[in-house]
Amino acid sequence: MTDLLEQPVTAASDQDERRDALSARLFGSFLAGAELLTVELGRRLDLYRVVHEHGPVTAAELAGRAGIVPRYALEWLEQQAAAGFLDVAADTGQAQSRRFELPAAHVPVLLDADHPANTSACAPFLTGLGLTLPDVARAFRTGAGVSYESYGAEVRHGIGLGNRPMFVTDLPTWLGHLPDIEHRLRQGGTVLDQGCGTGWSS
Repeated sequence: MTDLLEQPVTAASDQDERRDALSARLFGSFLAGAELLTVELGRRLDLYRVVHEHGPVTAAELAGRAGIVPRYALEWLEQQAAAGFLDVAADTGQAQSRRFELPAAHVPVLLDADHPANTSACAPFLTGLGLTLPDVARAFRTGAGVSYESYGAEVRHGIGLGNRPMFVTDLPTWLGHLPDIEHRLRQGGTVLDQGCGTGWSS
C-alpha cells in the first residue's frame, strides 16, 4: 500500500525536475545568445581591437577612439566585464573612471582571425540565422526552401571567419593526403576560386 501511494509523488517529482531543467536550459541559452550578440556588437564596432590596442581604457576613452557615444561605451564595457570577456583593470569606485582591458588569453579568441581558438565567427553567424528566421518559417509552411543569398552577409562572413583558421593552419596537412594535387600545386599549378565564399580556401 505504501508503494502505491509513493508512485504518483515520484512521477510528479520527476516531471517537475524535467520541466525545471528544460526551463533553466532555455533561459541559459537565451543568456548565452544575448552575450553572443554583444560580442557581435564589439566585432562590428571594432571595440575589442580598440580596448586591446589602447587599454586599459575608460568608457570615455573607448568612446573617443571608437567613435561611439560614451554612455553606450560604458554600458558595453560593464556588460563585457560582467560576462567575463573583459577584465576590470582598475576600479576606482566610480563608473566613469573605471578602466577595462582585454585579457591576453582572450585575444586569440576575439581578435586573431587566423588562430585555431578564434570563435568570434559564432557572433555574426547567430545574428544571420536570427534575421533569416522568418524566411525559414515560411519555407516550413510552403516547402519553397531558403536561398543562400537570403542568409545575408552575416552568415557569409560567419562561415568565412569560422573556416579561416582551419584553412590557414590545416590546409597543408589536408593537401598532404592528396599527393598528386600537392605536387601539381608546388609545380606552379593554378587554382580556380569560384563561388568559394570569402575565399580563404584558396
